[in-house]
Amino acid sequence: MFVWLAAQLLAIGVGAARVPLWARFPSTGEMLALDELIAVQFVVSSLLFPFLCRDLKSTCAVICASAPMIAIAGLLSFTSTGACIANAFNLALWLLGLFAWGKVARSDSNSAADVRTSRALLAIAIIGALNLGGTFLAYFGAEASGKLAAGFQFVPLIGAIQLSHEMSWWGCFPNLGLTAIAGTMLLIRRARLSTPSFH
Repeated sequence: MFVWLAAQLLAIGVGAARVPLWARFPSTGEMLALDELIAVQFVVSSLLFPFLCRDLKSTCAVICASAPMIAIAGLLSFTSTGACIANAFNLALWLLGLFAWGKVARSDSNSAADVRTSRALLAIAIIGALNLGGTFLAYFGAEASGKLAAGFQFVPLIGAIQLSHEMSWWGCFPNLGLTAIAGTMLLIRRARLSTPSFH
């Protein structure tokens, strides 16, 4: 939890201090505070979700700790209350999806600890590649063509940032899809484990 809070406070501090993160950074850099916070939240959660979202209680704690940060960043960037609520809801969906994927990675209690750890690391690699790799591809594509190619709004990080600007709810669909797939996999596994075998 300390790492999660520290990363968010750092993002808000960078936004409030108007630290120029790239060439031609706007003079009113605090207007990007919510975007910077969203990027940090999605990247950090992608890389640390087996530890942040170990169980439902810790996942709810992470969600609750994120809401005030979104409100502060929204205040700095003059974002509407509705957009802040939408971003908090979207982040909650994302974290619940990560919790479900973490449960899938650790669902086989009969496996050795190192096997469960390797599955968790594989899950981190997949989710991290989806967020970071998808964002880099979208950036290079936008640099080449001058616009964001269709389909990249389904990258969770890009969809979340678009949600804060355009109130485009398409950004929630990847999170809903991730949660639904992981939940279905958990239900199937539990059904298999609870079915008595007749030999």
